[in-house]
This record gives sequence, structure tokens and C-alpha cells, in this order.
Amino acid sequence: MISATIGIDIMYNVSNIFITTNVAKTQQGLAGGCINGLLFVGMSFFLGWADLATASREEFGLRESFKTSLFLGVGLGGVAALIVLVFTRIGKAGSDLTLEERVAQEQGGNEENKQSPPSG
Repeated sequence: MISATIGIDIMYNVSNIFITTNVAKTQQGLAGGCINGLLFVGMSFFLGWADLATASREEFGLRESFKTSLFLGVGLGGVAALIVLVFTRIGKAGSDLTLEERVAQEQGGNEENKQSPPSG
């Protein structure tokens, strides 16, 4: 439970920081809604799987059915951690310009090049 809480907190913060720096300000709400929607759809989907695993082992008693759900959660968490470790590359954190700031900087650089006479 502690790992799940830490993992979800980190994922939520990192995804929101990514949204604020890499998506246009007019589309940040839509991007945040997509990430939150996918997050909760995934949680609901696997909560259903855990309930199915618990119900399938009911005849062995409450302890065994909960143990089955625990093993399912640990297994799915392990698969998720493996996927993240193998396929995710997280760069060093740093302060970056927002999308609007980068566009303004590029446009400002282009205007300066047009206005300045060639040196020679």
C-alpha cells in the first residue's frame, strides 16, 4: 500500500509537470483530463480483476481469497515496475521553458536575424 501511494503521487506530479511544460496552455486542461481519465480507467479495470480473483477463491475461505488478491496486486505491480524500468527513460530534472516561451524565443530570434544587417 505504501509503494502504491508513493508511486501514484510521483506519477501524478511528473505527468502534470510534463503537461505544463510541453503542451500549449490552451490544451493543458484536455491533456490533464486524458491522463487522469486513463489513470482511473486503469485502476477501475484492475480493481475488477482483483474482485474476480477474490470471488473465484471464496470457497477456500476469506484468508485464501484475500491472499489471492494480494498476490495478484504484487504480480501486477511487479509487471508495472518492470515495464517502467525497461521502457521509461527519465532525464535529469531541470527548469525548462514552457511551450509558449520556446515559441516566443524562436520568433524573437527569427525577427532579430531579419532586422540586423549582415556584418561584413
